[in-house]
Amino acid sequence: MKRGNLYNINNYDTFCKFGPLIVYEDGSATLGSGDTQITISASGEVKVPSAAITT
Repeated sequence: MKRGNLYNINNYDTFCKFGPLIVYEDGSATLGSGDTQITISASGEVKVPSAAITT
């Protein structure tokens, strides 16, 4: 499954959209790209880079 670019980060909305979402055959996945890419391993370990965290 691969979605196109869905970036829409707006601090005034109640939601954010990130993309692309790529799910690999081994069950791992990535969400986004570049400095804000979130990775999920096949075992369920989630890695969120500090650039993807907003306050």
